[in-house]
Amino acid sequence: MNKTVKFIIATVLCGNLLTTTVMANELETKKQEAGSIQQDIKKNKEAIKALENTKGDILKEVEELNKNISVLDEEVEVLNLKIESTSEDIVNLEGKSKKLQEDLEKNKIIMDKRLRALYINQGQGYVETLLQAEGLSDFIERIEVISTLIKYDKGVLEDFKKNQEELASTLKELALEKQSLEDSKVLAQGKLNELNGKKDEKNTLVAKAEEDIDNQEKILAQYEDEFDQVTAMIKDMEQPSRPSRGGSVGGGNSEDSGSGQVSNGEIYSITGGVAYPITSGYAYRNGPYKGNGEFHPAIDIGAPHGSGVYSLMAGTVVYAGWMNGYGNVVIVNHGSISSLYAHNSQLLVSKGQQVQGGQKISLVGSTGWSTGPHIHFEVRNSSDEKINPTSYYIY
Repeated sequence: MNKTVKFIIATVLCGNLLTTTVMANELETKKQEAGSIQQDIKKNKEAIKALENTKGDILKEVEELNKNISVLDEEVEVLNLKIESTSEDIVNLEGKSKKLQEDLEKNKIIMDKRLRALYINQGQGYVETLLQAEGLSDFIERIEVISTLIKYDKGVLEDFKKNQEELASTLKELALEKQSLEDSKVLAQGKLNELNGKKDEKNTLVAKAEEDIDNQEKILAQYEDEFDQVTAMIKDMEQPSRPSRGGSVGGGNSEDSGSGQVSNGEIYSITGGVAYPITSGYAYRNGPYKGNGEFHPAIDIGAPHGSGVYSLMAGTVVYAGWMNGYGNVVIVNHGSISSLYAHNSQLLVSKGQQVQGGQKISLVGSTGWSTGPHIHFEVRNSSDEKINPTSYYIY
């Protein structure tokens, strides 16, 4: 082989090595970018949760304000009815007072005439009446009549005066009561206005919280779309040199578009043969919900939202539904082991159903305690003990 050929081969080899190195660097950069986006998604979900809690607290305050406002509304209504009733009583008594005053004035005129006549006649009118009596019996009778008239006139005047005084006193008391009721109404109305003002402020805060939640959800959607795009890029970058971990194309039931299903003869790829990265291993970690020192008895595989999840082996679905923390879960009993797939967006199988190895059983999601779309993959032995599932993940 001459020097020229050797040089060309060396140049090609160096070029391939450089290309491989660059692609590896780009792949690592994309994985780091995917991890960073997942952190952003986690923070965004935490912010949404905090806003939802704030909104809930404000709504509780609004509910309490509504109760107080309802009580004050009833109080103001009662005061209005009392004020209306008192005003009617005052009007009626004023009419009665006016009538008594008119009657009193008429009686005063009559009495004035009588007194004036007595004064002018110096009492001669009554004397003449007595002197005209025909006998002692008539004289005594006339004295009694004159005495009765004088007492009647005096009594009428005193009764009218007494009634007038009582009416005046009653009118005064009613006026004071009305004023007191109106003062109470002013105070109650002031409190009611204050509560309504606070309610308006709280409603404004609720609207602001809802607007912030809406904005955060839009940002979250953007992050999730970005994460899906980056994950797809990682998939494309890993596809040409996809390691098989000893796996080979098998005859599993693959329903996903793209690469064929992968099996080593015993187990199948739970991702349908796609080499999605492991984002969290079977180890202790700083958990997103339980804090430092949390043991993660599974592996998390950073697959895009909506991608397929496939059964590790043939078996029976023993659970398919919601499980606190895990979100939507599928558990398949394979006999010697069981496999669990959590945080799914959609379940494609049901409890009691027989599935084949490599059969699509769910779609990737982010339900339950999750900070982004991924497959939470657990393997348990016949004693229901969680074992390291890493070796069961082939692609």
